[in-house]
Amino acid sequence: MLGGAQLAQSFTPMPEKPPFLDRLSASWPPSEWWECGAVVAVSGGADSVALVRGMQAVAGSQSEAICVAHLDHGLRGEAGVADAEFVRRLADELSLQAVIGAVDVPSERRGGEGIEAAARRARYRFLRRTAEARGARFVAVGHTADDQAETVLHRLLRGSGLQGLAGMSRARSLGPAVSLVRPLLEFRRRELREYLAGIGQPWREDRTNDDQQFTRNRLRRRLLPILEQDYGPNVVPAICRTAAMATEAQTILLAVAHGLADEATSRQEASLVVVRCGALAGVSALIISETLRIFWRQQQWPEQSMGFSEWRVLTAIVQTPGEVAARMLPGGIRAEKKGDELWLSRP
Repeated sequence: MLGGAQLAQSFTPMPEKPPFLDRLSASWPPSEWWECGAVVAVSGGADSVALVRGMQAVAGSQSEAICVAHLDHGLRGEAGVADAEFVRRLADELSLQAVIGAVDVPSERRGGEGIEAAARRARYRFLRRTAEARGARFVAVGHTADDQAETVLHRLLRGSGLQGLAGMSRARSLGPAVSLVRPLLEFRRRELREYLAGIGQPWREDRTNDDQQFTRNRLRRRLLPILEQDYGPNVVPAICRTAAMATEAQTILLAVAHGLADEATSRQEASLVVVRCGALAGVSALIISETLRIFWRQQQWPEQSMGFSEWRVLTAIVQTPGEVAARMLPGGIRAEKKGDELWLSRP
């Protein structure tokens, strides 16, 4: 979350090698990334600090392949400056190179985009550019199993489909030559804090993580603890298993949808896609919707603003025989049925 932060204190260092390091090494072996380099996104919070400390420890003499990256979003005043200085000092202590950036997120907002969405977009752009400038193949972020469970629940409550239930992917493309990796998706948040406490490593604590005006914080602070109290401690792993199964199903669905998208494309330009609806005849609404999403991604249209009802309306247009009057969709997309063709355009 965005907001003020304070320094969390550490405890007595443990003398033995923490089990966390063995698990991290097995989750993402250093041999997979040290030759091509990794940029580690470090906010200063416990999760990202544990990630960079763990990667530095398992890499050993190859730790020069790691670059620490931190972006001050310009939203938290002195707290943001303090976070950046904390990350800079941490990188120095670990003998790692660091790239500290700053951006004015409010000026980055597009149309009705929320502040957090703009901050996330600016952050990933910064991380990608940092990796490209260094010639690094990977960007590593510190999302955990708890983050995955919160993401799935959040999307479920918003009425998301199968893709939303899949949660965050273990890895995805961030650019033509850069991949985003989440090595900690199988780790619980408390494990990372125990590791940091054991090695005497402090971290920055964001005070707004307790602000329950944000849906995500209410899920974290209220709903998940109630679920674990009433249904046992395996709630988060169970949600993550569901996400993994949804990911597998989504992969199969995407393969089918991509084949249909190729077959159904009649014309495609910078601001126009013409879809032959006959190629989608007899296909389930779920697959039609996923096929249409592919066109959105290919055109780089704002997919996030399209909700369940919008995809359902668009799917119904495809399935309706004959012409259908033009409809305006979020993001300024115009959908019009002309005979057997669906014309999608964005002026």
